[in-house]
Amino acid sequence: MTYEKNTTNIYPLLGILMFFLLLAGMVFSDGNIAGVFAVFGITLAVFMVFYLYRKNVSLEEKLEETSLELHASRDALAAEKSALQKIAEENIGLAEENFLAREEAEAHSSLLMAVMENMPQAVCLVSADGEMLNWNSKMAPLFGLAPEAISADMTFAQLSWSLSDARLSVPDHALVGKYNLSDDLPETAVPDEVTHYEREMEDGRTLEVFRTVLLDGSFVATYTDITERKKAEHVIRRMAHFDGVTGLSNRAHFTEKLEGRLHQSRRNDGPFAVVMLDLDKFKHVNDTHGHPMGDALLERVAEIFAVSVRDDDLVARFGGDEFAIMFDEINEIEEVLAPLNRILKKISQPLEIDGVELEVGTSMGVAMFPDHGTTADGLIKTADEALYLAKKNGRGRIEVAGLPPKGLKLLV
Repeated sequence: MTYEKNTTNIYPLLGILMFFLLLAGMVFSDGNIAGVFAVFGITLAVFMVFYLYRKNVSLEEKLEETSLELHASRDALAAEKSALQKIAEENIGLAEENFLAREEAEAHSSLLMAVMENMPQAVCLVSADGEMLNWNSKMAPLFGLAPEAISADMTFAQLSWSLSDARLSVPDHALVGKYNLSDDLPETAVPDEVTHYEREMEDGRTLEVFRTVLLDGSFVATYTDITERKKAEHVIRRMAHFDGVTGLSNRAHFTEKLEGRLHQSRRNDGPFAVVMLDLDKFKHVNDTHGHPMGDALLERVAEIFAVSVRDDDLVARFGGDEFAIMFDEINEIEEVLAPLNRILKKISQPLEIDGVELEVGTSMGVAMFPDHGTTADGLIKTADEALYLAKKNGRGRIEVAGLPPKGLKLLV
């Protein structure tokens, strides 16, 4: 606060007062000079006392004003200090939060990298803009790249361009020749969407790809070399569908194909034939020369079957020395009997295996669809009954279900 006192207007009044005092002194002193000076001195003393008093009052007022200003400044400084201290505390708090957040982010990043490094697959994390964010050490070698070929300043598309020497084929795309990683970019970013597919490499390897889109539009892609697994699956499928000795279809595969043919016959009811046959004197070969020789004989017979039937016909080994053939799309019985007669003649001749001549033969039973059955079990059973009749009537012959036994005796 500022105090202003109007002290300048009082000095003319004091001058007038001194004039009247001198005048009064001269009147009352009757012209005595000493009296006049006495009055003047008294007047001057009164003036000085009054002047000093007013000066002191003015100084006190200024001192009070200065004190108030100092108090106000101190309060303002205290307020500013408090505000600055509060800002400092807030900044320290923010710094601590940022430090903790950075430490937590670094910890999460380290954990993420540790998890990625310990994954058996090659894995990469790609931003929504296609930038490479993280990847593990298995990524580069899987695609035939040097470890330094992948860097944080490259995009997923640029990584794809770096694979020009990897020579990966893309069979499920129009672009064939090289495996383009850009094909693994999600067409639409649907959070939590998982896409699974396989890629075939030109060097014969197979890659399994899992791609997961995250909430922010980024995605994680994993790549696994499943070549050995695919080979094992192929072996398992082959074991499930094919005979281990002859390489022919087994009973389960034959029945499955026969069921499929019967299903197809609902649209195309053209006739086809099922033949059951077994080897005569096969037990004698096993007992005399051992099972390895018996297996070699089965392989030789399978070769005879393969060159005697059409590519569309199916030959299977049911077990032991028992075989089956399905002749598809035939118009008359002679289309079945001609190749069966060739088989009968070849197997009836001595077969030389490892320097040993083996004398065996075969008997056959034929069932026709739809005349002799409309189900897989029915056709196999009817053909098996015809086979039994062929063996009963002297072996080395073909019997067709429903025909007189002697009507189809084929001479060798």
